[in-house]
Amino acid sequence: MRPVPPSRTPSCPPTEALESFAAGASPELATHVSACPHCGPYCAELRAQADAFARARPPELFLKQLERRAQVKNPPAWWRWIAIAVPLAATVVLVVTRPGVDDGVTLKGSAFKVFLKRGDAEVVALGSEAPVQARDALRFSFDAPEDGYLAVFDLDGAEEVTVFFPYGETAAVPVERAQGLLPGSVVLDAQGGPEWLVAVWSRKPFKTAALAAQLRGQATHPDVKVSCEGCVVSTLRLSKRGP
Repeated sequence: MRPVPPSRTPSCPPTEALESFAAGASPELATHVSACPHCGPYCAELRAQADAFARARPPELFLKQLERRAQVKNPPAWWRWIAIAVPLAATVVLVVTRPGVDDGVTLKGSAFKVFLKRGDAEVVALGSEAPVQARDALRFSFDAPEDGYLAVFDLDGAEEVTVFFPYGETAAVPVERAQGLLPGSVVLDAQGGPEWLVAVWSRKPFKTAALAAQLRGQATHPDVKVSCEGCVVSTLRLSKRGP
């Protein structure tokens, strides 16, 4: 059950700001929340509920549910490859893009797929502009054209960039050709607005900081652009409801 919003004094921030803080944003509110007898307990309860949500839906269970939905009796080879996504969202286009011979950047590769789990509902695959909300759990799949390195970035409506895979890390991690489902899952915070998910694959290792800096400031653009030599860049824009 969602905690009851606290009684507010004139100095207290709005409820939606407290929810954003509890989800990991708005660090400037830390001093007030730590000292306020109204806001502090409210944020603590929000975080406790988020932790309970994550414990109840560990990545292992998320993976098992996806695998169960992917099972088809004696499917042909091409059907086994797309069985996870097609029954869930026919709008997902499953064509693996590969780096060009000129070693340039390939944009909007559909090798990148995103799956959503909300509460007790079934896992669904997300298409462009799919609606999402705070506490939705996401899991990613990437069919790499060959062995290489991958990072998945999140650009939210406040122009904040987070490395969702590998979560919080400073460098891409190795992935195998046609890797498929990636380990781990993430839970979305309360920041509303457009939500861009950007997967960057390269044959060579790369750091995430420079690409994150390029993404900031592009949240409201009709498309996002990343300069990365020899990379495959796949993007998905979601529509995220605020508090």
